[in-house]
Amino acid sequence: MTIPSFIEIIGPYAFAECGQIKSIEFTTDSKLRLIQKCAFFDSSIKSISIPSSVTEFCEQSFNSTNFEHIEITDDSKLQVIRKNAFYSSLITSITIPSSLIKLEDGWCNDVKNVEKINVSSNNQYYSSI
Repeated sequence: MTIPSFIEIIGPYAFAECGQIKSIEFTTDSKLRLIQKCAFFDSSIKSISIPSSVTEFCEQSFNSTNFEHIEITDDSKLQVIRKNAFYSSLITSITIPSSLIKLEDGWCNDVKNVEKINVSSNNQYYSSI
């Protein structure tokens, strides 16, 4: 499935419990800026590349998803990851871009498979230890 460039918001439960969709792609000129609550709840998608225009993952955006990998590019404008954004998801890795200014407490509650969190060396709020 390809999301057209004019879409700015993926609404609540937009892809919830979608067992038939295996991948989602965004056009290179995507204007997507917000992924709302439970947008991908319990979906069968394994991997996604987030457009650089996205500024916020709302609470429970990726709740109970089968995503193993969420690609966030170096030129990302992502600023906020809300509480429980990845609650009980299967992600194994995630990138904290230089633009990120706020990780709410509990942003990765009940996430048990994370093996790697990559933090951009240009992020002034977070660092890798």
